[in-house]
Amino acid sequence: WEDQKADFLMAVEQEKVMLVIVLSFIVMLGGFIILATLTLTVVEKTRDIGIVSALGASRTGILSIFLFNGLLIGVFGSILGLGLGWWFTENVDAVHAFIKDVTGRDVFPPTIYHFRSIPTVWHWPSVFTIMGGSILVAFFAGLLPAMRAARLDPIKALRYE
Repeated sequence: WEDQKADFLMAVEQEKVMLVIVLSFIVMLGGFIILATLTLTVVEKTRDIGIVSALGASRTGILSIFLFNGLLIGVFGSILGLGLGWWFTENVDAVHAFIKDVTGRDVFPPTIYHFRSIPTVWHWPSVFTIMGGSILVAFFAGLLPAMRAARLDPIKALRYE
């Protein structure tokens, strides 16, 4: 069977590689958005960070606040992505029919893919690897703004406003 369907199996392997590449770009884009959001938060909260620092907050405490924000965004985003991914895979045939109705094109023509309904399989190690990678990217995206916030001098931060 594998010899007869070699072209089909090669197409599936190529699609898997493309999926990994696209997913990597999506995760990196999410990381940049988190970086920009937390950097903007640090800029907007400069005075508040200065006040908290002047009242005795340690640099480690301020650093941990922003790192925790990045980690929290990563965890909630991963859980939301898992939920949406689960919903999509459970309803993939309905989504396929909707796309076909709206666009008039069959995204997965049976003449090429040889199936009536779209098969889905959860590969849990891959799911958890992707979730873990996304959480790490979010954590590291929060690292630069957290370090910037922790290095703020309270006097300069209060003078900034």
